[in-house]
Amino acid sequence: METTLLHQTGTATIEFDASVPCLIHSPNGFMTSDEFREQMNVGLQLLKEKKSEMSKIAWLADARNQEVISQEDIAWIASNWNARVFEVGVRHIALVPAEDELSSMSIETYIDSSEGAKLTKGLIIRQFIDVESAKKWLRDMMNGA
Repeated sequence: METTLLHQTGTATIEFDASVPCLIHSPNGFMTSDEFREQMNVGLQLLKEKKSEMSKIAWLADARNQEVISQEDIAWIASNWNARVFEVGVRHIALVPAEDELSSMSIETYIDSSEGAKLTKGLIIRQFIDVESAKKWLRDMMNGA
């Protein structure tokens, strides 16, 4: 199914795929901490809007073209942003990391930090090799498979 572009900056897009349903955040290149957090907060607002239209919504981060993010931003996502998206009703997050080792390590750190958070015990986060397999998993999860 075709996606709908909801937000675009010079460093990222956020699209909606109604067939899942999910928002797809696709960062591109280097971002400052402020830019990154602003995008994540825009994504949160869009999740709220789509959740009011749909019974379920998920988040897919296509980070294949993203440069490594700071440890502080990883900690912020795990402790702050995750709790707020969980509050909105998001229960599944799929990640497609870049192929480089540093990016993979950042994803692992994020998943480990997130799994240890008490406020988001029902949040399930998985990583995938490509967007299509991530979407398939999200569809399965959203449909109770």
